[in-house]
Amino acid sequence: AREESASRYGFNYIRLDGNVGTFSSGAGLAMATLDAVVDLDGKPANFLDVPPVLEVSRVKQAFLLALTDSRIRCLLLNVFGAGIMRCDTIADGLLLAHLEKPITVDIVARLAGTNAQLAISRLERSGLPIHFSSDLASAAKAAVELAATPDRPKSRGVITGRIGRWLNSSGHRGR
Repeated sequence: AREESASRYGFNYIRLDGNVGTFSSGAGLAMATLDAVVDLDGKPANFLDVPPVLEVSRVKQAFLLALTDSRIRCLLLNVFGAGIMRCDTIADGLLLAHLEKPITVDIVARLAGTNAQLAISRLERSGLPIHFSSDLASAAKAAVELAATPDRPKSRGVITGRIGRWLNSSGHRGR
């Protein structure tokens, strides 16, 4: 069912047996991400390749698909924005996914290329449990380590709380 849903939205998803979720843009980068996790004795939970897109809604759907897997203990986000794929599109998709279904797992993000700094800035202000890495090797290491740690409390509701406070303070209640 997940593979069919991915196909409807135009991305590639294959469920695997591990606990480190992956999200990459481009099949080659997705394969390199899986290899990096496996080289560190981690176990990928999926192969997820989101081809270059402009539509934030498609990126949001890819995050929702990946994050509905209850086996995922950490999500490794590895994106090189180039051409029509921009890192801020990835960040916006993640933030919209969080509004629809609050994210409760750690995320390790390696964002490089077009609008990477803008994306990182947006995600840093979100309050989500995101750990930033400048390269794939350190990102994979952090993701494998986080997936192996026992459960601990996560940041929750920061974005939804901000929106709720804004709605309440600006007289938009019940509209």
